[in-house]
Amino acid sequence: MLDEEDDLEADLTSKQEDELPVPARAAVADWWQRARQDFSRSARYLDGKPFSGTALLDALARGPMRRRHVHARELALRTQGAHDVQTLAFTARQVAELAGAERVRENVSTRPLARTFGD
Repeated sequence: MLDEEDDLEADLTSKQEDELPVPARAAVADWWQRARQDFSRSARYLDGKPFSGTALLDALARGPMRRRHVHARELALRTQGAHDVQTLAFTARQVAELAGAERVRENVSTRPLARTFGD
């Protein structure tokens, strides 16, 4: 029996994120109890390391593909458009764009983006 609120036009195909493993809650909670002392509440982290230009470029170059677009956008924002890695471009172009960004690795702003843009 159909509910009147069922969306008959809904896309029921699986998405890529549906294939991600489900975290083991007990194992995550146990790990966090041991690791939380190594993290500061006031700091931002990327791949478990304090956020920095180095961490951002490393994540962009070697991190999971599904996160590259977001990391590339953050790099572009933090460098005011000077380094805009086109993640859908051919590899040679991306390598060249990342090489250009390497020169500013140590100078990438780590301020919260809201403060960077005046909010």
